[in-house]
Amino acid sequence: MSDQPIPTGYWAPITDEATARDAVKMGGLPILALGVSLIFLARTAFVSTTMPLALVALYLAAAAVFIVFAFRIRSGRAASLPYLAALFFGFVLVELVLSFVYPVGSVDLGWSGFSIILNHLVTFLAAALAYRGLRGWRFLRRANVPMRL
Repeated sequence: MSDQPIPTGYWAPITDEATARDAVKMGGLPILALGVSLIFLARTAFVSTTMPLALVALYLAAAAVFIVFAFRIRSGRAASLPYLAALFFGFVLVELVLSFVYPVGSVDLGWSGFSIILNHLVTFLAAALAYRGLRGWRFLRRANVPMRL
């Protein structure tokens, strides 16, 4: 054995079941962050844009789904992580497209500007954690560890 310390934290290598489970639990954090971010985005879209009310309602419904499943992943039910990660990356792409289709317009540096900046910052940080969570899920799957939905 080497005398070097074992790396810990968000970017530690996934080498066993415990580190894979930790990575999967951290994979639930971006799903939660996306749900909260969608609530902020829905509020901004409702107040500051000409976005149809149906799309605002879709954002709120998606936020509720993401938040519920994020807590399920954090409690150890990891089977839904790849589907939620796919939805996560899909919503990121839709969000980027809609930000060009429905611009906020003349927004001061108040709530709307803060919401947009926070939304994009959270999205980029969450994407990195979602990727790590998927790596942990893949490790558990290859090791034939049973996962609950």
